[in-house]
Amino acid sequence: MQPENQEWDVQPENQEWDIQFGEQEIEEYSDNWKEQEEIEEKSYSLKNLIDQHVIEKSLEIEEHLVKEKKDAESYLESVFKAAKASREEKNYVPKIEIDIPKIEIEPEEEPIKKLNEEQKKIFSYFVPVVGMEQQICQVLEGALHRKGKDNSSVSGNIIITGGRGSGKTVLATDIIKAIQKSDKSSTGKVGRITGDSLNHKDLNQLIKKMAGGYLIIEKAGEISQETVGKLSFLMEQNTEGLLIIMEDTRKDMEKLLNQNVNFAKKFTERVKIPVFTSDELVVFAKAYALEQECEIDDMGILALYNRISNIQKLDEATTLTEVKEIVDDAISNAERGGLKKLFGRKKISPEGYLYLREKDFED
Repeated sequence: MQPENQEWDVQPENQEWDIQFGEQEIEEYSDNWKEQEEIEEKSYSLKNLIDQHVIEKSLEIEEHLVKEKKDAESYLESVFKAAKASREEKNYVPKIEIDIPKIEIEPEEEPIKKLNEEQKKIFSYFVPVVGMEQQICQVLEGALHRKGKDNSSVSGNIIITGGRGSGKTVLATDIIKAIQKSDKSSTGKVGRITGDSLNHKDLNQLIKKMAGGYLIIEKAGEISQETVGKLSFLMEQNTEGLLIIMEDTRKDMEKLLNQNVNFAKKFTERVKIPVFTSDELVVFAKAYALEQECEIDDMGILALYNRISNIQKLDEATTLTEVKEIVDDAISNAERGGLKKLFGRKKISPEGYLYLREKDFED
């Protein structure tokens, strides 16, 4: 323990300590400080140097990568260009300038839907018959479309079927007239032959003779199978567009066509003449009379109906041939005239046609 009342030697407050260093200590301290500063400066410089080097290397690497990318793109582009050039060279077709003449396309003709006035005069016997005008239009359309378009006879040929005396040959002749009127270039000979006569002909010579014209074969059902084969072959050769029209009854025509399918296919146009009613037969008689420069008066028409009913049979239709004979007899009676002729009392129409009257149709 400290003795009581002991006095301590205490420095007064805020007294400055007088600390003295020796010169050597100050120099050492200064040298250490400078050395430390140099070290720090060197360390900082080295770090900056390293950082700068890293940046430079990074930029160099980046530039190198960009350059490599550009080189790769340039290489690929050159490869694609080379491949494209190679393909174009392989597919290259030298350009040849050809002087192509101007071709004028003829406008398509409208299909025949109705007969004109000139054609109606040609088919005056058949136009009044129900359904005949439509059939005739179809036949003309098919025949005219083929005629002149092909040098052979493989299509457009015509078949006409109908009963005995129904006017098949008259219709065939009228069709030829209408074709020639519609197509001025459709000229050529018109020939008629029966199926039986055809069997005994030199078909080569016949086709050559009729080349470019029209051949009507009546009673075609009589053509032999051998003749059918030869004719079918010759129709496929150069016939200069010969048009063949065959006619017969429906039954005999079917029998003929069944012999040779290839032959049947060449006849693409067909007309079926129906059985005429009494009214249609009278219309035919009037048209026929006008062709002979005659006209039937009202009483003569009634007499004509009576004559037609007298010749009608239950199992056989009255034919145009029979009606034509009735009109021919009436014309003969009117021209003969007996005493009427002697006294000049023949009745003449305002057009100058000879009237056919009731008396002229008497048996």
